[in-house]
Amino acid sequence: MTRNELNDRLPSVVETLVRSVHAHPRLHHLSRVYLPNRDKIIKAIELLRQLLFPGYFGEQGLTSANLPFRIGEIVIELTDILYEQVRCCLRYREQIPGPNGLGDQRYEQCDAEAARIVAAFFDRIPHVREMLADDVQAAFDGDPAAKSTDETIFCYPGVFAISVQRLAHEFHRLNVPLLPRIMTEYAHSLTGIDI
Repeated sequence: MTRNELNDRLPSVVETLVRSVHAHPRLHHLSRVYLPNRDKIIKAIELLRQLLFPGYFGEQGLTSANLPFRIGEIVIELTDILYEQVRCCLRYREQIPGPNGLGDQRYEQCDAEAARIVAAFFDRIPHVREMLADDVQAAFDGDPAAKSTDETIFCYPGVFAISVQRLAHEFHRLNVPLLPRIMTEYAHSLTGIDI
């Protein structure tokens, strides 16, 4: 088969795939409510790790002098991501239609609630960091092979899994649907640890 012959088959391939999609409604999410974006949630997890453990992940060479600037950059980027994803999760919970549902008053309610939730989540991060300080110490104390707490933060999958679980739990406490599950299942898929 030549490349041109392959190209000639593409309309038939597309038609067959479209029929397959329509034949199995459980496997598609068309013309329905908004869903959060898993890739953006994963990006948020990576940014949150930089807030939880500055200097270990993301930017290197952080100092006390440049730390406020880096934290500011992260918080700005996180605000955009988390607001949008929380908003999508809230719209999903309310079963608000996708683009065709514009004008629905519930949009504004979800938007306001998303802003409130993200602000409350940011307020809880210092407490999460306090718990993680104990978790990191416990991981170090519990492993005679560990040379430092740096090693437990930087290398241990359990510390990653616990970190994500603690962050996800805060969203759960704030009654955000889907987002906590996406976060914890992402950590589970990477570490094999199901908390």
